[in-house]
Amino acid sequence: VLWTRYISQHGLPPPRESANGRRKLPLGMKALVQKGIPTQLRPEVWFKYSGAEAMQAAAEPGYYSKLVSTPWEGPGSAALKKVIDQDVPRSLTTNLRMEEPKQQAALRRVLVAYARHNPKVGYCQSMNFVGAFLLLVMEEEQ
Repeated sequence: VLWTRYISQHGLPPPRESANGRRKLPLGMKALVQKGIPTQLRPEVWFKYSGAEAMQAAAEPGYYSKLVSTPWEGPGSAALKKVIDQDVPRSLTTNLRMEEPKQQAALRRVLVAYARHNPKVGYCQSMNFVGAFLLLVMEEEQ
C-alpha cells in the first residue's frame, strides 16, 4: 500500500545528487526501501536507483551486445574464461532457474561482459553469485 501510494503521487523520480557526487534516493523513498521493495517492483527500482539505468543510457547503443558477441582475446582472457566456466555451474545451486542451461549461458555472458567492460577488475570469485541473483530479478541486458 505504501509503495502504491508513493508511486501514484510521485512516480519513480530520478535519484538526487549529493554534495560528494553520489546518488541518493529521492525524498521519502529511503523509509520505503528500508521496509522492503515489493517483488514486482524490484526490477524497475533496482535498475533505476543502482545507477544501471543511467549507465545504460550513457553507453553507446548495443554496447552489451558488442561485449558478448565479439571474440574476447587479450592478456588473461583465457584464464578468466576458464574460471568463469568453472564458477557458473556453482551459482545458486539450490535455485531451479539457475540449473537451466539458458540461465547459465546468460550468467556466463554477463560475467564475461563485465570482465571486458572493466578489465581492471576483470572477474573475481563470488561475482557469479551477484550476477546470478540479479538475473533472477532483472533482464540480462540490464
